[in-house]
Amino acid sequence: MTNVRETQDNLEYVDRALVGHEVEIRDGVITGADVSRLGVICYDPGFYNTAACRSSITHIDGAAGQLEYRGFPIDDLARSRSYTEVSHLLVHGVLPNNSESETYRTALRQAAMLPERCLRTLDALPSNTHPMVALQIGVAALSPEPSDGSAELTDQAIRLVAQVPAVVAYIHARERADVLPDELVARFLHRREGPNVDPRLIRALDVVFILHADHEQNCSTNVVRAVLSSGAGLFTAASAGVGALSGPLHGGANEAVLRMLEEIGSIERIPDFIAAVVTKQRKLFGFGHPVYKNYDPRAAILKEIVRDALDVARVDDQLLSVALALEEAALAEPYFIDKHLYPNVDFYSGLVYRALGFRSDEFTCLFAAARASGWAAHALEQSRDADARIYRPRQLYEGPKRRSIP
Repeated sequence: MTNVRETQDNLEYVDRALVGHEVEIRDGVITGADVSRLGVICYDPGFYNTAACRSSITHIDGAAGQLEYRGFPIDDLARSRSYTEVSHLLVHGVLPNNSESETYRTALRQAAMLPERCLRTLDALPSNTHPMVALQIGVAALSPEPSDGSAELTDQAIRLVAQVPAVVAYIHARERADVLPDELVARFLHRREGPNVDPRLIRALDVVFILHADHEQNCSTNVVRAVLSSGAGLFTAASAGVGALSGPLHGGANEAVLRMLEEIGSIERIPDFIAAVVTKQRKLFGFGHPVYKNYDPRAAILKEIVRDALDVARVDDQLLSVALALEEAALAEPYFIDKHLYPNVDFYSGLVYRALGFRSDEFTCLFAAARASGWAAHALEQSRDADARIYRPRQLYEGPKRRSIP
């Protein structure tokens, strides 16, 4: 016999006897079905300790500060592979050989041309539309017409990977290129800068795209999976994912970091800013993460990338000096040490984009262009999952008790 104590609205405790039964705990996991048989539900705001699916795409060890795509450490992939190869790894499950890589590049190149309905939709938007709003609308406009809506999900996934960066590029330049380089990232920079882009800058953005390609069950990926679980189409789900990514607590955080660094302005003002954060008068963007309790491995890679990009671009960015000094001051402050707050990927990604010449309101669009590979991979995985169900979390109802209409 199992005794469960249940808290009532009046905070009195009532013992309730339940029929005893065994609950299996495998690899530290108890299923929701077993919890349900106990006659209770879990209250887990934000689902921080709830697994909604099984996945073999991305693994995070938050305590150790490690990130892997299909078992490969992120720093190894960032050092030795291109974004297109990493995209193939996420979408198809294997690192491609030369032949497979070329086949994938060809497929992406052929899928990159935007349909006229998408271009007309983007052209109709007011000129002051925020790029993320335009991107969300543009991705929704990529949804197949009824005549071609029967395309295989794999083909749609490849379209998503190829066309989201194309939409981002069109939003920026309002022009289409007829001849495109093979690499998605090179393609984007060529559209933005013309043919004479320093290959080291292309590589810098390539690495940023690799770091942003996927990150387990983050907010936007969870939204994409939730929308897909209803039977909605991939581009509808991806459009919802763009909306989630735009928030300042998710993809929009890199814009917030730049605004914060601009407000601080100089190294001399950092001590006062840190003191204001400790007393909760100010918010420190770009530090801390729901999963990582150690240094975000992506931030460590970006810290070096931004230095190299600034050197190549021959830009002396005062904000980098402020960022480095702010990180040093924060990591020496007991408040941040006790709370395990370290720089995350957003702290340095905006500085890389800035070094490459992008406006701050374009940063999150670039994030979405990279994350399209992760969304595509999760869509394909979910479609093959026999356990997949429509997303329907429970709630704790705290409204009035049942009553009569007067």
